[in-house]
Amino acid sequence: MNPWVLFAAAMAVGGAFFYGMDVGADREIAKQKTTQELVDAVYDKAQKGAADSIAAMEIKNVTITQPIRTEVRTRTVYAECKHTPDGLRALNAAVTGRAEPIGQGELPRADPAPPRR
Repeated sequence: MNPWVLFAAAMAVGGAFFYGMDVGADREIAKQKTTQELVDAVYDKAQKGAADSIAAMEIKNVTITQPIRTEVRTRTVYAECKHTPDGLRALNAAVTGRAEPIGQGELPRADPAPPRR
């Protein structure tokens, strides 16, 4: 067999291999570019949709005035519930709606600081 024919055949096979690799690489680059363009388009549409939704929101400040509902529960056990007299007065005032002034609006006297040891 002629060595030039073998050389030509080897060159043809090698050229076809490298041509195929180049075409495959180009095809992969094109596919990645198409995918990236699709991702960018979806991202832009999502950003626009979110911005439109936020812009369409209406902020309303509403003051709700309604009576407090009380629930009557039976068989409630308050075995461990302990309040101070002032706390009990405040709770009763909140439940009945009658606030009693404690100490005629005066603050208690400040205690002196304890001595440092």
